[in-house]
Amino acid sequence: MFFLSFPLLPQDTFVPFKEIVLMYLEKARNIVNGQFAGIEPWQLIGSTFASTLVVVWLHGILFQSESLTSRSKKWFFKALRKMPFVGTIIQKQFNKALDDVASGLPFLKEGKGYIKALPAQGLSQPAVLEKMKEYSSMADVHWEDGKVSGTVYSGEEKLTHLLVKVYEEFAWSNPLHPDIFPGLRKMEAEVVRIACTLFNGGPDSCGAMTSGGTESILMACKAYRDLAYERGIKHPEMYVATSMACAFFFLPKKCVIFIAPKK
Repeated sequence: MFFLSFPLLPQDTFVPFKEIVLMYLEKARNIVNGQFAGIEPWQLIGSTFASTLVVVWLHGILFQSESLTSRSKKWFFKALRKMPFVGTIIQKQFNKALDDVASGLPFLKEGKGYIKALPAQGLSQPAVLEKMKEYSSMADVHWEDGKVSGTVYSGEEKLTHLLVKVYEEFAWSNPLHPDIFPGLRKMEAEVVRIACTLFNGGPDSCGAMTSGGTESILMACKAYRDLAYERGIKHPEMYVATSMACAFFFLPKKCVIFIAPKK
């Protein structure tokens, strides 16, 4: 192992260099002051403030997660839609699309309407059940025949009876108060652990209950977004297939993740 050693230089060795640096700094100071000799202090402060605002504004426009080209296209078409002639054509096409969607949905039968206010007198139990049967019979498509996709899962008769009994047992409970309903907390913990085990999660894996598939996607992406922020990634991106679930379309606003559909 080799070590390099240098003798200590005397302190006065750097004095000439120090004088040269100070001389150039003094010249630079005189030049700068000479350039602003005819400017009053308030003008200098005002111009500095205005320049700072312009730089910050330009930085906010140029440096965003979405490219300037993409944002320019959106601005152009948005301005184009506001033109009277173009806006009218677009609105007609939009109304036509709404009519096409509405035509595929079942309508109320003749003489039927929507309840828009609470009744003056409360309904009896038989009346409420009769109303529920009426609503249940409105469907023309019978999912029990197995001709629908992604609508009802399972639907087995034995499971239905079991779920009704379970709901009856816990109808008046609130998961937000595990101290009052510890059984709910235990069930949630067991469901989360079972799911972690199915995905070969270790003892440190964890999860949470959600209201359904859409919220599950949002929460998972939010977790990845927060992890990206911790690692210094300010604008995380997610590349997904064009066959992605519609829940991913909520992500740009909800989770600030740029979605780039990929074939």
